[in-house]
Amino acid sequence: MFSALFTLFLMMLPNAVWACAVCVGGNEENRQAFIFTTILLTIIPLVFIGGSVRWLQKRSAERQAEIDAAEKNLR
Repeated sequence: MFSALFTLFLMMLPNAVWACAVCVGGNEENRQAFIFTTILLTIIPLVFIGGSVRWLQKRSAERQAEIDAAEKNLR
């Protein structure tokens, strides 16, 4: 019941429920900074995940080379 009343209250005040004014505000510098940080925060995890995958691939290849060398020395 409370959530329905609260939703009705918010619907009566559409200006109060708009998203952050900084994101789409009239200041061009703020808009550019927002877009830049959005891109940056999107790219950072992708680079971290990609770097981790690449490191695991490289480490796996090194370990396989060590195993192959050890097997070759046993023969």
